[in-house]
Amino acid sequence: MQTARDVPRIVVGVDGSQSSVAALQEALDLAEDIGATVLAVTVWDVPSIVGSIDDGGVSGSATDARMIQAGVLRKAICASASGGQGSGAQTLVLRGDPRVILVQASLTALMLVVGRRGYGSLYGLPTGSVSSACVAYAHCPVLVVHNSKTRENVSTREGQ
Repeated sequence: MQTARDVPRIVVGVDGSQSSVAALQEALDLAEDIGATVLAVTVWDVPSIVGSIDDGGVSGSATDARMIQAGVLRKAICASASGGQGSGAQTLVLRGDPRVILVQASLTALMLVVGRRGYGSLYGLPTGSVSSACVAYAHCPVLVVHNSKTRENVSTREGQ
């Protein structure tokens, strides 16, 4: 009999960007194929609430920032859920540097899945730095997912 500890886990970083939603969908699909669970992780810090003004405003409190980021995660799960898949994902909202948090989460993961390019530049991080740090320092294999529009554009160009 398998316990929750025996079930492999796929960790996915979600910031609400198109590529992070595509990464979440990919993680859910992979998890279903191999019988793994998904842990969707979103990370916030006080500067990150500036990038989330459209998601509920900025009051400056840590509780408000955490709630805004939790809403971003809920929206991403809803957007990626096909056939109710998203409802099975566990969620985690943490404060800190997403590069550090995701690398730490990779310690107990079968795989880490991230989008190629998220909202990092809004949070004061160089573009692509989260996915690059994960590839360089994660303790498990890393899958970097491009958003679905990027895939469609490439498919269209290849078919011409």
